[in-house]
Amino acid sequence: MSDLKQQRQQEGVIVPAGRRALANGGSSVSGYLSAHGVGMSGTFFKFDGKEKKFVKSVDGEEIAEGKQFVVIYDQIQSGWIKFQGKGGPPVRKQGPIFEGYVPPARETLGYTDESEWETGLSGKPADPWQFQTLIPMQAVDDGELYIFQAGNLTSRRPADALIAACGRMEKTEPDHYPVYKLRISGFEHRDPRVGWVSTPALDRVGKALKADTTVADSSTSGDLNDQIPW
Repeated sequence: MSDLKQQRQQEGVIVPAGRRALANGGSSVSGYLSAHGVGMSGTFFKFDGKEKKFVKSVDGEEIAEGKQFVVIYDQIQSGWIKFQGKGGPPVRKQGPIFEGYVPPARETLGYTDESEWETGLSGKPADPWQFQTLIPMQAVDDGELYIFQAGNLTSRRPADALIAACGRMEKTEPDHYPVYKLRISGFEHRDPRVGWVSTPALDRVGKALKADTTVADSSTSGDLNDQIPW
């Protein structure tokens, strides 16, 4: 077992993905991610259901609906995260799923006694371990690196659908990354008192060569049928 894989298994932290990204084409984004690793740098963002918009995690600044990103799918990380409280670094049991990482079962992580959990926003005990998927993306317009955080069901559904679509693309178009745009979707809740529920959506609109992610083609859509609903 390599030192890198052993470190991932023992520490559960997000660490550099080695040379695989560079071997896949050597783009500037792949080189960056290979050197620094997903989760170390980049602008984290999420979908805020209450505000009905995509926002930067650090300050709540809105990210416009329709913004397009090259999805660096072979660097997607998934697994568990345990927050340590204010000022403490989180504990991660996450790894690169396109390299075969399988997140551990929840019961193997400890802290399964609900009487020991802190009270969450819902007023009920909240599991200290939360499942999360991190999707690295490069903005088409300015090349900035972003990481989409999918930590609840409404975000994990489109994230999982994106992962499935990228799995197919890895086989059929191994030299390309897909280009996706952000969209706000939703549904009418069965309880009329709740009303309309806004949810995130990701729509595939093109592709970009792994060797040069700065050249993204979103002018055609004839072979793009991987729309991701909420």
